[in-house]
Amino acid sequence: MNPPTPPPASRRNYNVFLSFSGEDTPESFIEHLCRALDQKGISTFRGDQLEPGEPTRPSVFKAIEESRCAIVILSSSYANSTRCLDELAKAAECVRMPEGIFPVFYNVDDADVRNLRGYFGEAFSQLEQRFEADTEKIGKWRSLLKRLGNVNGWYPLKSR
Repeated sequence: MNPPTPPPASRRNYNVFLSFSGEDTPESFIEHLCRALDQKGISTFRGDQLEPGEPTRPSVFKAIEESRCAIVILSSSYANSTRCLDELAKAAECVRMPEGIFPVFYNVDDADVRNLRGYFGEAFSQLEQRFEADTEKIGKWRSLLKRLGNVNGWYPLKSR
């Protein structure tokens, strides 16, 4: 399978697409990260412009397509969010993975993401139950999370 072909540089409106679940990622952390990126001249599109449970809008997918890379903040509730996982799948289509997707392990361990265990795995199991008929989608999400769990990322905090 050939790697995805990113859109031409002229169509890249953002340096970074930021994907996260607002349920367990504090707004103060997100604001601090966005401010730090902005201070470095890095344009960022936040993927949280939707209500919880609302499907991803075409404008969000367009922003992902127009981004050079993605920062994915993996928290326990990320694994239970179809919106977040759809954003991750779209990002994997639009940028080279793993180089173009940078994981931030927010209060989860990379091994828990890779192996879908612990709180992260429990959240994904709940999602699997809701989508048990769509084995293709579940398989795609599972594969992406496993690959992302193998990428060296950043740990802003650990509570172990």
